Amino acid sequence: MTRARSTDEKDLFFIDTNIPNCRGVGWRKLINHLRAQYVKSTAPLRPKDLVAEHLNPYFICEWLAQGTQPHTTTLTNTLATPSFLHQSPSLLALSQSLHNDSRDHRPVSVSITAPSDYSHFDFVDLTLTLGQKLSRQFGRTNDPTDLDLACVLHWLAVNASPADDQDTQCPSTSQITTAVEFMETLTEWYRLTRIPDVMFEGLDHLESMIATATTLGSTDLIHDNLINSYTSMLMAGLCPLYNPDPRFESALERLEAHIASRPSKHPLVLNNFGYFFRECFEKMGRLDKLDISISMLQKTLELLPPEDDQRVDVLRNLMYGLYGRYRATRDYADLELASECLREAISLESKGVGCIPRWSLLLDFAKLIQEADTEKMVNVLRESHELCPSDHPLRYSVLAYLADALFKRYNQNQTEHVDDLHEAATFAKDALDLAPTGHPTARGYFLYRLAAILSQRTLIAEAPHEEDLNEVVHMAQDSLSSFGKHHKRYLALQLLGVSHIRRYLRLKDVQDALAAHRYFTEVLAVTEAGIAVTQRSECLASLAEIHLFPNTPLYDVMKACRYSEMCLHDPHTDAVNRLTYMGVAFNTFGGFPSSPEIQSTLATLFLKAVDLLPEIAYLGMDVKASLRALRGWESLVIGTSLLCTRVKRYQDAVFTIEKGRAIFWSQALKVRSKATDNVSAELRERLSQLGSQIEHRRHLPKRQSSMPAREWAQDRRLGEQYESVLKQIRELPGHEAFAALSPEELMHIGEKGPVVILTAHDCLCIAYIFVKEGDLIVVELGQVNSTKLGQYVSRMAKTQLKARNDQMRNMGFESPISSPVSPSRPSFDMALNTERALRMKRPTRQATFKDDVLQPLFYEVVKPIFDALHLKPSTGRSRPRLWWCPTGAFTSLPIHAAGDYLCGGCCSDYVVSSYTPTCTALLTARKAFSPIKTEGAKILLAAVPRPFKGEMLRGTVKELERISAIIPVERRVDLPKSDNPLLDPDAGITSGTLLNKLPEASILHLASHGVQDYNNPLDSGFILRDAKLTISELMPLPLPHAFLAFLSACETAKGDKEQMDQVIHLASTMLFSGFKSVVGTMWNMSDIDGPHVASYLYEQLFAEGQDYLDPDLIPYALDEAVQRLRAHEVSSTRWATFIHLGI
Repeated sequence: MTRARSTDEKDLFFIDTNIPNCRGVGWRKLINHLRAQYVKSTAPLRPKDLVAEHLNPYFICEWLAQGTQPHTTTLTNTLATPSFLHQSPSLLALSQSLHNDSRDHRPVSVSITAPSDYSHFDFVDLTLTLGQKLSRQFGRTNDPTDLDLACVLHWLAVNASPADDQDTQCPSTSQITTAVEFMETLTEWYRLTRIPDVMFEGLDHLESMIATATTLGSTDLIHDNLINSYTSMLMAGLCPLYNPDPRFESALERLEAHIASRPSKHPLVLNNFGYFFRECFEKMGRLDKLDISISMLQKTLELLPPEDDQRVDVLRNLMYGLYGRYRATRDYADLELASECLREAISLESKGVGCIPRWSLLLDFAKLIQEADTEKMVNVLRESHELCPSDHPLRYSVLAYLADALFKRYNQNQTEHVDDLHEAATFAKDALDLAPTGHPTARGYFLYRLAAILSQRTLIAEAPHEEDLNEVVHMAQDSLSSFGKHHKRYLALQLLGVSHIRRYLRLKDVQDALAAHRYFTEVLAVTEAGIAVTQRSECLASLAEIHLFPNTPLYDVMKACRYSEMCLHDPHTDAVNRLTYMGVAFNTFGGFPSSPEIQSTLATLFLKAVDLLPEIAYLGMDVKASLRALRGWESLVIGTSLLCTRVKRYQDAVFTIEKGRAIFWSQALKVRSKATDNVSAELRERLSQLGSQIEHRRHLPKRQSSMPAREWAQDRRLGEQYESVLKQIRELPGHEAFAALSPEELMHIGEKGPVVILTAHDCLCIAYIFVKEGDLIVVELGQVNSTKLGQYVSRMAKTQLKARNDQMRNMGFESPISSPVSPSRPSFDMALNTERALRMKRPTRQATFKDDVLQPLFYEVVKPIFDALHLKPSTGRSRPRLWWCPTGAFTSLPIHAAGDYLCGGCCSDYVVSSYTPTCTALLTARKAFSPIKTEGAKILLAAVPRPFKGEMLRGTVKELERISAIIPVERRVDLPKSDNPLLDPDAGITSGTLLNKLPEASILHLASHGVQDYNNPLDSGFILRDAKLTISELMPLPLPHAFLAFLSACETAKGDKEQMDQVIHLASTMLFSGFKSVVGTMWNMSDIDGPHVASYLYEQLFAEGQDYLDPDLIPYALDEAVQRLRAHEVSSTRWATFIHLGI
């Protein structure tokens, strides 16, 4: 269509098609001429900040419009009149001059004026370059008018580019090249205005250009540029995802088709594609796009030379993609690969390759290790903070991540790192101050982070002020406003939900509860769309908590249960976080009176939570980290068992106790599982190899790896592979419970005598008794609870302290010690002096221990159990055996010694007691036991009369001499003279000799000091002649043929007071290593008692006429030896310390 022109209307531009093509020559002439005109001008036209020697685009535009040789021509508008002409006030007049009805997007006729000596190509170059300059100027000034005019000039350049065929108007190579420039400017214009029609018109235009390029057989470079422009336009459209345009998905599919039809071989283009598809995942939750991204970036690396400068950027891009996929799938192989990418990038940077500064790579490194090593993450970010220049425009990002790291460390251990919270707030405020003012999303994020930290600070205040709570809410609202429609606005929504919850808990305003529910519901909708899936579990846990708010319209326990179950099953967050998020809801559930139906639902819910506990201390985790990870979860297990008991689901209750306790040992035993011949050789070999690798890595010294994320990922992957092999074996007929405890097996554990699990709760204690018939008897011990048991433990500690001080005074020491239990085994001389004093005067402490600890334990715990079993007092070996499996505070109490020693009898009048750390440990030992001929038994007699630290133990030599009189030389393990006190009284076993000789022995007798490390129970151990032999060193030692370990040392069966249910002590270590029976001590022992107890036990075990070692003999012999001590009226703290563990 041609527009009628008025006589006074100025032509916009002019093209003289008669001038021959002289691309570039005329343009240079024009530039020189314009510069001269500009310098002469006395009234410059909109010079802005440009100096005379630079080109002023506005000057040129107006000079062209004043041309003196007008010509008129009609341009077929390839793009038609674009939408952007109607959207900006500064372009509205231009739009109207182009076409009276330009909104119909039809081709227009354009009149252009310019000097006639400039060619068509010169005009294209002119408009194109003017557009480029204005676009760059917009980058400096942020003046929308610059960008508006840049778009117009580029649009004119596209339409003015001559077609190869004037009849068909087929776009030329020149038009294709010019279109790429136009799309870059239009993409920037779209980012500024967010008008969808503009983007999709641009994409349609590029579609035609791509088709043309294919038809013309264009070069790879032209094709890549077009696809790159297409990608850039789509990238700009990734942001507003809360109301996505259905046309976007179609355009995304077309892009993939274009890329696949003609794969690029240019590394830079592939890197851009990889970045785009990673952003599709980040902003749309599309995991399939992330797979495409990773594949493209891996191909990019193949194309780049080893030390190419681009390689660092590609490695970094790939690292982020792999880490993103790991976060979505928990595939630890991806985390390993991500670590390798970053390792190579850092190595290249150290060689001067690439332009990414070290502080920035350290920032990436910190992100990778945030799950593996929080402490190192903080240190790395501090280094990044020091290296980043104070005036660097991205310094705010370092401050923000450092605030995040400190906040994370505080949340992991609030008692040790309380200062982290305040330091995090300081860094977060600094980041907010430095955030770019023209970047509302950055401001939104930093407001969110600061508000989150301040919100946490309201929790540590005993009674947070209303003003502080209001400040956090307002800051979160400001954050939400700053995010606008950005895809990360869910962060502000989530924080608003948390802030309203905390304000509700303080002020009890129902509107806060309703607001919190509204915000979390919106976040949940976002996660269901595949965005921010890692936030889903926290959101579900918060909704569960909200539905437990009493006196609000939202109160609904069943809904809370449903949300809780969804949280526990969410695969996008690890088990630790899911259980942590559910902590508040779990605590709240217990405080409500509920119907049997709700109690049963809660029991099922809590059982699912307990199932997650083994994931916290996953297979492959090193032993010390495993123990740390399990800290604090004991109450969940015991609480779940109580819930199951209330609804009479007794089998679930005991199975939960077994699964949830001593996970540390259960995991360790699992990796030593051996498959039978019924399993294929391939699976057996794979199981054995993986088990060996896991066990080796678990017991390595603390690794100071330069890439802890890689080490951590390898540990996780090994664990997952082992579990996968176990799953395959369990799918075979008859192997359903392989390397696991089946409920049926557990229910029959009492076939050789009752097994009693003791649990303690706030309201009462419960005993679960397995008996021969496979039945389970449940006895509620209503006279005692966890608080009362704690009092008994405290009384016992005071008694032991007093006993130790008495011994010290009798040795001539005036200053009493203050620690509850000494790590030293009292020496022979000290024991003799103390014994003389005791015979002269009965001390009050004996009565205190018996009356205040042993007597109430008998009447409140032991006697009700015996009554339920219908047991009567008996003597000798007519008494049945009974195994105690204590939990919680029960693990620190001598249940076997409970009794009323004045008139009411005692535990040993009814049964002979043994202990087991867990039912699994007892069953495992029974399965592994095979009879040992007495003649073939090998005994390792070891003693340390002169330890490398601590008091001398002369009584240990006498102990070995008495035992050696019973056991002939040929049955003893040979020791070097320097390690054998029987050959040299000053000798003593060393750690190396003990570890080397122990696999030869059926029986170990070790007389030494023992020490329990309260800060790190895995460092508990035996004090030998040269060093301390720790639990960590003993654990890797498999001893499948071991029979009995007699640990004649202090505290060998004393567990960790902080993690009692993990049963970490020397005696349990021996059971784990392969011994079937262990004699240990619950606290310190007297040097004078060791020879007596040990010699009597070995006399019974090696009595004439016994062809095989009888495991049942050991607990009876130990009980009889202890009764002999009792008959001599020695202190009950001396004889009650000895216990038997195992079969």
